Amino acid sequence: MTLMTRRSIVQNGYVVRDLDAAVAEWTRIAGIGPFLVTPPTEFEARYHGRPTMLRAQAALAQAGDLQIELIQPVGDGPSIYTEGFPHGGEGLHHVCMVVEELGSELARYDGLGIPVVLSAEYFGIRLAYLDARAALGSYLELVEDGPQIRGFYAAVRHAAEEWDGVTDPVRPLG
Repeated sequence: MTLMTRRSIVQNGYVVRDLDAAVAEWTRIAGIGPFLVTPPTEFEARYHGRPTMLRAQAALAQAGDLQIELIQPVGDGPSIYTEGFPHGGEGLHHVCMVVEELGSELARYDGLGIPVVLSAEYFGIRLAYLDARAALGSYLELVEDGPQIRGFYAAVRHAAEEWDGVTDPVRPLG
């Protein structure tokens, strides 16, 4: 499986103001799909070291070996998804790598001076966002390898492999 190789970037995540419009444009212009759309989701996280609720809705599609994630922040207030985009801006937010063990990777990046901005466990998937904007131009999302993340990525990939390029370009994730 080429998806989870050492140090591979497996996903680009983009913050968008209007998820439906962004999905339509990515499908029309880039020709990728189908996009699997989550309902608006809320889960506990640590943001800048403090407990918070992360609120967002996302749409995911596969483009070759790279997954595209479109994220629309939900609600008001500070968030990892609005921090880099003042006044409702949008654009590339993060690149994502799947790592063997999250704790050791966080220690390695800490040693490089790249701090953790957000950490969470989402449906059994451990993840963290690091502020690599000065060095890489975006946040870096690290996701710990395991059966849940492999199953999730496989579902998005399978939908793309089976897609005829026209039928149901937007589908609920589930």
